[in-house]
Amino acid sequence: MNSPTDKLDFVSVEGLLRYGKVLARRTSSEGIALPPPPVPSAARSQRVREAMDGIRAFVRRAQAGLPSAESYRSERNALLTGSCGGDQLVWFAAWNRLLAEGELAPLYRARIGAAQKPVHRRPVAIVPRAHLTPPTGGRSHRAGFGRRPILVAAA
Repeated sequence: MNSPTDKLDFVSVEGLLRYGKVLARRTSSEGIALPPPPVPSAARSQRVREAMDGIRAFVRRAQAGLPSAESYRSERNALLTGSCGGDQLVWFAAWNRLLAEGELAPLYRARIGAAQKPVHRRPVAIVPRAHLTPPTGGRSHRAGFGRRPILVAAA
């Protein structure tokens, strides 16, 4: 069921480029090495739109399955160097715009190697089930919960 809020239409290429530039200028903390800031480019938004076409083609190819995780990584790296011209800011904006449009969703189900991810996963409880519903000491609305066994006297 799709609702009007499923897609993030307010996420624009220009907004992602501005946000990416701010992220690229942040200071390093705790000894983490950050990539160098992107060089200014006037045609960057046009290159983002061209890169989006390359990423869409990648998603279509990935739907048929990829032989391994390494092939997935190498194809993504080829997109960065090819369609994006090695510009990580173009990659960031193109990938996240397609993500906001919902066009990367087929990658969730793409077969990589011999493994195919399930379409839906069952949620996993972090706390033990016994801690979720503590015993009340009285009768419960669930059949059998909190009841004592009936003892029958021998005749």
